[in-house]
Amino acid sequence: MASSSHPNWVAIWLCWQGNAPSHISRKYQKTLKTEGISMPLQVFVHGALCVSFSGQCLTSASFGGRSANRGECAQACRLPYQLVVDGKVWDCDGARFLLSTRDLNTVLLLPELIAAGAASLKIEGRMKHAGYVAIVTDVYRKALDRLSTNPNLTGETLFTDSEWRDLNYKLEMGFSRGFCPGWLLGPNYESLVHGLFPGKRGPLIGKIVAVTKRSLIIDQLTPYPIAAGDGIVVSNLNSEGPEPGGRVHTVIKRDGTLELTFPQDSIILKKYAPRNARLQNKRSAIRPRNTSHLHIRKTSPPFPFRHLCKWPGCPAPQSYCARPPRI
Repeated sequence: MASSSHPNWVAIWLCWQGNAPSHISRKYQKTLKTEGISMPLQVFVHGALCVSFSGQCLTSASFGGRSANRGECAQACRLPYQLVVDGKVWDCDGARFLLSTRDLNTVLLLPELIAAGAASLKIEGRMKHAGYVAIVTDVYRKALDRLSTNPNLTGETLFTDSEWRDLNYKLEMGFSRGFCPGWLLGPNYESLVHGLFPGKRGPLIGKIVAVTKRSLIIDQLTPYPIAAGDGIVVSNLNSEGPEPGGRVHTVIKRDGTLELTFPQDSIILKKYAPRNARLQNKRSAIRPRNTSHLHIRKTSPPFPFRHLCKWPGCPAPQSYCARPPRI
């Protein structure tokens, strides 16, 4: 419902709740409520955003006959594009996915959304794993419980800094293309799209400063944990090719930096370890010419995501294994 006249039309069909489009701002959402609409509003609060108007993108249907309105979107917005201005390709500073939006995250906006009339919250979950569902619903449940206990809380006072850091870490590990408030604060394309990658990227861990035969030396830029077994990806802001990833073998703290070791056949080492270090079997760190564009992001923990959400009855975490062990 994008207009105050829509609920009156919907009520004729005996609907008990209306959905507010994801592309309207919280200010306009509030006007829907102040214009005397009695029907409860459901507001989209978390997950993947459509760069088009809700329900009106026909790209998927045109390209491949898959209707986005029936949950079959081919996600053409996640493909790389070039920006052409006056017949010339515009330099976008490494941004190639110009239509790929970040994911919506409104935990800290919940006090304002509820005050604006949100009666129900909608969380996107298309093709997501059960761990994602558990993590996201757990975080929003915590926020709603606090607001029900103290309705005077604001986004700044809803959680402490350490609490929000831990909760946001869980949300990023569940699934994240980078978070933004969507259109709820008004149109802001720079915050909506970064254009650097179209798929999941976990929280930023650090920046590569040196490479050895078996390891990467990184400056840790965030307090998020990194441990043996964690899956990581090297985010290369200057490269158009695939970004290598793998699982960390060991983590060693050295003089304010972290040394992440990998198996010898790791694709990360094959791509970034200096050639002379590989051939001469040297362990000493060799600093690449320029590593400012190489960032380490954590993509998965050593165990399934169930251990991030401690719900009663949640199955015990099991380590990843390609096939059952045999004796």
